[in-house]
Amino acid sequence: MLSIIPANETSTPANPIDDAIIQNQVLVEQGNTHMYCPLTGEEIEIEYSVAPIRNKQKKAEGAVFIFRDIGKTRELSRQLSERAQRDSLTGFYNREHFEVLLEQALMQFRAKDGQHALFHVDLDSFKVINETHGFVAGDGLIRGIASMLLDILDESTELARLGSDEFGILVKNCSSEKAIEIADNLVSYIGNYPFIWDQKELTVNASVGAVYINKESESALQILANAGMACMAAKEKGGNRSHFYQPDDINMARRMNELRWVGRIKTALQEDKFNLYYQPMMPLDCSREDRPMFEVLIRYRNNSNELVAPGKFLPAAEKHNLMPEIDRWVIQSLLASCTVSYTH
Repeated sequence: MLSIIPANETSTPANPIDDAIIQNQVLVEQGNTHMYCPLTGEEIEIEYSVAPIRNKQKKAEGAVFIFRDIGKTRELSRQLSERAQRDSLTGFYNREHFEVLLEQALMQFRAKDGQHALFHVDLDSFKVINETHGFVAGDGLIRGIASMLLDILDESTELARLGSDEFGILVKNCSSEKAIEIADNLVSYIGNYPFIWDQKELTVNASVGAVYINKESESALQILANAGMACMAAKEKGGNRSHFYQPDDINMARRMNELRWVGRIKTALQEDKFNLYYQPMMPLDCSREDRPMFEVLIRYRNNSNELVAPGKFLPAAEKHNLMPEIDRWVIQSLLASCTVSYTH
C-alpha cells in the first residue's frame, strides 16, 4: 500500500483521496510531498492532484488520484543549476558565481568584525606554453594546477577560475599571518609543479595578488579589481612572487588610473570619442613653394565635452598594447576626412 507523506508531517501519512471526497473538491499539491512504497522501501518526491467522482446529486463517491515523480526532474534542475555556476575545465566556480560568494562574504562583516583573504593567481608561463605546445597542453596545465590547488588548500576554501589562466581563491576567517603564508605557498608550489608535456618538463610559475576583505571593503567587483592590480604588480616585478594590495600604495594608484584609461580608450574607439586636429607645418625657408603640410594631433573628448591632451592617455595605451588600435582609428578617420574634403 502506498503512503503519502507531506514534508511537514513526516510521521503522519496523509490521505488525499479521503480529503477530496470529504471536501468534495479538487486538491492539488505541487512538490514537498513524498510517496512511500513499503514493498520496495522506496520513497519518491511527487506532485499530485485528486479530483472527486460525483454522482447525479453532486455528491463525491470516489476520486481520481494522479501523481508525477518529480524527484528526477528536481535533481536534473539542480545539476543544471550547478553546472551554470561551474567552469567546465576545472570544476571550479566561474567568475559570475564567485562574485556572488564574495558579496555573501562581505555581508558577514555588516554585523561584526572579521577578515577574509582573496588571492588572484595568474600563471606567468601559460601564454608561452599555450602558443608553443598548443591549446591541449594549455588545458592540461590548467587542469593540473586546479588539481594541485585542491590538494594543498583547505576544503572550506572557495576556488574559482576567473579567466583563461587566472584563479580566484577565497579563504575565510584568515589572519594576516596566514594570508602571507598561503601567498608564499602558492608561489612555491606552482613554481615547483612538475608539468610534463611531450616527454619534456616545462617551467611553470605564477604571480599572486592578495587583498584582505573586511567591513571597509566596498564591493565584490572592487575586491576583484584590487586583487587583480596586486597580481599585476607582482607580474611587473618579474613574476613568480606575491604582492598584497595596499590602498595607499602610490604605484597601485597609478595602475588603477591606467586601468581606468584602458576602459575609456576602448570606449572612445568604439564610440568615436577621439578628435583629430590639424596643425600647419611651415618651412624655415619662406621662399620655397612646397605643398601645404599638416601635423595630425589626437585629443580625447570626455563626458563633460572637455578635450584631454594625449599625454594623459597615450602612456596607458602604450603599456597595454592599445596603440595599434589607436593608429588604425587615426588613419581611417584621416582618410575619411580627406575623402569628404575632396568630394566637396
